[in-house]
Amino acid sequence: MELDLEEEKKKLALKKSRIEAKEKRLKEKERKVRTRRLIELGGLVSKAGVEELNNNALLGALLDIKEKLKEESTVKKWKDKGAAAFEKDKAQNDEALIAS
Repeated sequence: MELDLEEEKKKLALKKSRIEAKEKRLKEKERKVRTRRLIELGGLVSKAGVEELNNNALLGALLDIKEKLKEESTVKKWKDKGAAAFEKDKAQNDEALIAS
C-alpha cells in the first residue's frame, strides 16, 4: 500500500513538472509575442516620423487617439491612411529594387 502511495506521488510529481515546463514555454511564447509587438510599434512610430517627439507629447497624442477609438469613421480614416502609406512605401521600395 505504501508502495502504491509512493508511486502515485511520483506520478503526480512528474505531471506537475510537465505542467510547469509547459507553463514556462507558454510564458516564453507570450513574452516573445509581446516583444515583437513592441518592436512593431516602435517601427510604426519611426515610420510616422514622430520618434523625435518628447515622451510626454507622444503619450499625450496616443491618449488622444485612445479617446477617438470610439468614432468608427475616424478609425476607418486612420486605417485607410495607414494602408495608403504602406502601399506608397512598398511601391517606392519596389522601384528602388527595379532601378538597381
